[in-house]
Amino acid sequence: MGNGQSDFVMKDASVPRHNSTERNRGKVVYVCLQQTVEGQASYAHVHEIIRGLERLGWEIDLRQIRADRGRKHSRWYYLWHYLAPQLNLWRHPPASTAALYIRADALALPAFLWAWMKGIPVINEVNGPYSDRIVARPWLRPFSGLLAALQRFQYRRSSALIAVTPRLVEWLEQESPGTPIHLVPNGANTTLFSPAAVRPRPIPNRYVILFGLLARWQGVELLLSAIDRPEWPDGVRVLVAGSGELQGRVEQVAHSNSRIEYLGIVPYEEMPGLIAGSLAGLSIKTHVTGRTETGMSPLKLYETLSCGVPAIVTDYHGQSEIVAEYQCGRIVPQDDPRALAQAVAEIATNEAERRAMGDRGRNAVSALHSWDQRAAQVGRVIESANRLASRGGFRPAADDIRASQF
Repeated sequence: MGNGQSDFVMKDASVPRHNSTERNRGKVVYVCLQQTVEGQASYAHVHEIIRGLERLGWEIDLRQIRADRGRKHSRWYYLWHYLAPQLNLWRHPPASTAALYIRADALALPAFLWAWMKGIPVINEVNGPYSDRIVARPWLRPFSGLLAALQRFQYRRSSALIAVTPRLVEWLEQESPGTPIHLVPNGANTTLFSPAAVRPRPIPNRYVILFGLLARWQGVELLLSAIDRPEWPDGVRVLVAGSGELQGRVEQVAHSNSRIEYLGIVPYEEMPGLIAGSLAGLSIKTHVTGRTETGMSPLKLYETLSCGVPAIVTDYHGQSEIVAEYQCGRIVPQDDPRALAQAVAEIATNEAERRAMGDRGRNAVSALHSWDQRAAQVGRVIESANRLASRGGFRPAADDIRASQF
C-alpha cells in the first residue's frame, strides 16, 4: 500500500481537463470520500461541477477514493481508505490553495483541520442529513452519534455550506446557525443531454427508462410491481441501467419478464442517447426510514428533461414541484404501482402531449438548470469565502476549537 497514493485517484485522469475561458482564479482542493462510479448520480455531480469550475478558471485538485467494485475488504481497510488521501494533504500540501471543497462527510475531519490550521476557507457541500450515511452503510449505526457530532463540528466551523434542496437549507439553519448557507441544486449537461443525442446501441422502439443507483429508495420494487399491472401498455418495455443493492433483483425479473431489460452500468456519455430515445424517464423515489426526509434533487430528473423527454416522478419534495411547475410529466403516489402503470400508458398513447411536455422540460432546464449555471453558483460561493478569509473573517479562535463540545 506504500504511502497510500497508489490506491487513490489524486487527480482523476478520467475527467477531461478543459482550457479555462477566464483568468486563473486559484487552486481548489476537492475532497470526495465517496466512491463515484460512472453511471451513478454522484459521479456526474462531482465531475460536472469540476469541469464547470475549470472552465471558469479554477484549478481543481481532486482527492478521491478510487472505485473498488466487486471486492470486499475489512472495515479497517475502508477506514484507511478514508484517511489516507487526507493525511497526504498534511504530508504533501499543495501550494497556494484558495479553498477546500468537501463533499460533506463526517470522516473528512482530518482534511477540514488541515485547512483550518492553514487559514484556508472550507466549503461543505451537503447532499443529505446525518442519517443518510447510516442508511447507505448500516454497519456504521453504532457510531451514528459520533459521526453526527463530527459532521456538526465541521458544519459550524465552515466558511460556507452548500445544500442541494430547500429543506436541507432549513435543516442546516438549525444545525449550523450563523454559517452562510447557499442553495445549489443538481443540474444537467445540456450539451450532452440533448434531444438530438444518438442512440448508442440497438434498443427497443418504445420504452421508458430507469437509470442510476439501484437502491431501495429509487423505486425499483415499485417499478417491478407496475410492469405486471393490466394498466401497463402493451408493447412498452422498461430499460434499467445502473448498479446497486437491488441489481440482482432486477436481473432476476429481467430473465423471466419480457417487459424489462437490464443494461448493466452504462457509460455516462452513452446515457443521453438512451434517454432521448425513450417515451419517458422515471424518477420514482419511495420512502425509506431515515432517507430523503430533507427532500430530493434528482440528477436523473434534470437529465431526462434536458433530453426533451417527459418525466414520471413520485410525489416527493424536490422533484414533484418541478414537474408540476413546468408541466413536463406525470406525478404519481410513491406506493401505487397501478398509478405508475397508468401514467406510462397515458404518455405512451398521446404523442402530441408527450412532445409538448418534453419541449417544456427541455426549455426549463436549458434556461435555469444547466451544470454551467450550477458551477457558476459554486464559484461565487468559493470567491465569497476566499474574500472573507483574506479579511480574517474565517478562522474561529483556537480556544473555540479546543473548548467546543461535540
